[in-house]
Amino acid sequence: MVGYPGEEAEDLQMTAELLRELAPDEYSCTVAYPLKGTPFYDVVKDKLLPVEWTSSNNNRLVWDSPFPERYYTWQLIRMALTSLFSPPRLGDARKVFAPVHWALDVLSRAVDPRVANPAFPISKDAQKATMNRGAALGPVRADREGLLAVQASGK
Repeated sequence: MVGYPGEEAEDLQMTAELLRELAPDEYSCTVAYPLKGTPFYDVVKDKLLPVEWTSSNNNRLVWDSPFPERYYTWQLIRMALTSLFSPPRLGDARKVFAPVHWALDVLSRAVDPRVANPAFPISKDAQKATMNRGAALGPVRADREGLLAVQASGK
């Protein structure tokens, strides 16, 4: 998932690298949406956008994030392309797609996510509080070893 408070471009880069490295047969990526009763919801409940909650609003940004929805839309496209060009059946031959991954990384760095939304001044303390509840939110800002450990343990 992408779109949690405190998430930075570096986190998304690590996610793309992990996706390349693991080359899963299947994967799913979506924009995080806050569900009542979760720590994520508690942090952003005052920043929810007026959207219809009869569905999960899959791949829609439903809270007033510091980054625009189009940034997350690009990241979802990037993850899909990363997965497409990391087919596990090719094994080591996947290296032939290295130029594609390089181009995706360059394009991702060109999109500047640091343009803050002045309507959403989320404090660093609130970001840290959300990220410190990692078990409920998933592996947010974890290092590669931590993500692999979560993957390997089946959590």
